[in-house]
Amino acid sequence: MTDDVMPIILPERFDIAAVEGVHQQLEDAISQGKSVVLQADAVTRLDTAALQLLVAFHLEAQTNHIDVTWQEPSSTISQVFEFMQLGNHVGLGDTLAGAV
Repeated sequence: MTDDVMPIILPERFDIAAVEGVHQQLEDAISQGKSVVLQADAVTRLDTAALQLLVAFHLEAQTNHIDVTWQEPSSTISQVFEFMQLGNHVGLGDTLAGAV
């Protein structure tokens, strides 16, 4: 990856206990104006706090013209965002549409 892209590895258990650490990484990317690649292939658990963080981050990234892409979102990520109908709010709309 290039210097203007920040990869962020989402934890296997992406719950309220992990949100603060991920939040700091996401804020660092925003403050540095870097594009973000969310590496989410290992996520097996996702709670409401993590959902809220990802939706809020995606909105902030859009406001700041920062590209956010997903690298291999796990089936957990895909299923939760599809069920909650939030895929379009975090840039997963096309990914979920292709999985149906």
